[in-house]
Formats: sequence, structure tokens, C-alpha cells
Amino acid sequence: MKLNSFEKWVLKQKIWVHVILSLCTYFIWIFVYLYCKYKDNKIKKEKEILNQCKESKKDEIIESKNNIKNISFYVVGESFDNEDGVNRQKRIKQVIQNYKKSILIKEDLYCGFSNKDILESNLEVEELSNIAFNGEIKEYDYNGERAFAIYIEDIDKKQYQVGNIARKDLKDFISIIENHEISHASLYIHGGKIKKVEYNYEKNKDDVIIKNLDYGIEIKIYYK
Repeated sequence: MKLNSFEKWVLKQKIWVHVILSLCTYFIWIFVYLYCKYKDNKIKKEKEILNQCKESKKDEIIESKNNIKNISFYVVGESFDNEDGVNRQKRIKQVIQNYKKSILIKEDLYCGFSNKDILESNLEVEELSNIAFNGEIKEYDYNGERAFAIYIEDIDKKQYQVGNIARKDLKDFISIIENHEISHASLYIHGGKIKKVEYNYEKNKDDVIIKNLDYGIEIKIYYK
């Protein structure tokens, strides 16, 4: 067995050289550890913010101070055509575009996360995650039964039907509106543009992409 050239070089060095190299290695390792710890905390914090963004809508913060409760229902029929022949998906997209032109700013979209944030924390974020739209519920008769249509309000105050309360939710829905004082209703749009991380084979690295899904509507009723 023989020593290689590097091993020979190591043995030739004075003690103080080994001490300096050991200290350098130690400080480099400490730096690497602290950086990894910082990045891990940053990712956890951003995921926590994303969850809060999804679960705690902006107007809920105000309403919670007034002891107002809320309940959510997911609307059905968002892909049907309205009586004017226009598909509801098209109407929802129209309302979104008008809001983006008139009210919404860049920081409102994707919970305020940049592409860099999404990439570093491997997030999946809806464009309109925490944005409430004005909505209205209108009761009507459907083959002798009570039914409830859901309307979204555009910037110009025009309203368009975007769906209905599902039959399976009617009992709970009617119980809320008949036994409680309704404060207001807000609509939340799910789907649409979603940013997520996927591997880009052309660039040979992870990248942020935008997926386009059909829109879904959640109506949140605030009541006392």
C-alpha cells in the first residue's frame, strides 16, 4: 500500500496549516447549515401563508370581529349556458378580466407570491385564491320545488348567473337563510389560472408553469 500524492501533501503540512483548514471547514459547514435552516424556515412560512390565504378570506377578518359566522357551499352548473346563450364559464372569465382591469393589482393575485417564491417553496397557487366577489342569491321555482340561483356581480353592477345551490345542500342552505340573519354573501372563484412547479426538460431544471382549469364557484354566506 502506498500513499497517494494528496496524502503525502497532507502529511507534509505543519500543524498550524491543519488547524486553519479545520477551522475553515468548520465555518463553511456552519454557513451551509445556517443557510439550509433559513431556507427551510422560509419554505414553511410561505406554505403557512398560502394556507392562511386559502382558508382565511379577506372579508372574514372583518366579520370575525362582529361575531358573524359563515358557511360555504360549492355551486353546481358553472359550465351551463345562461338564457342569453352565453356560457357561464365565459361570463366568469369576463368578470375576472374586468376586475383585473379596474380593481385588482398584481399583489392581489396568486396570494402575492412571486414565481421565485413558488419555485423555492414548491407551491401550487390559484390566481384568485383570496379574492371575494360580490354575489347574490335568487330563489325560484323548479318543477314545484324551491331552487336557488347564484349570481356574480360585475364591475358595472350587472349580474350573471353562474350556477345553483346543489340539491344535496338545499336542506342546510334553507336552514341557514330561514333561521339566521344574513349579513351578506361572497363568491370565491376556484380553478382558472394556477401556478405550480414542474420539471422543464428543455431547460433541465424546475420551472413555474401556469395550468388553466375550468372555473368553480364557492359561495360563502355570512350570518348571525
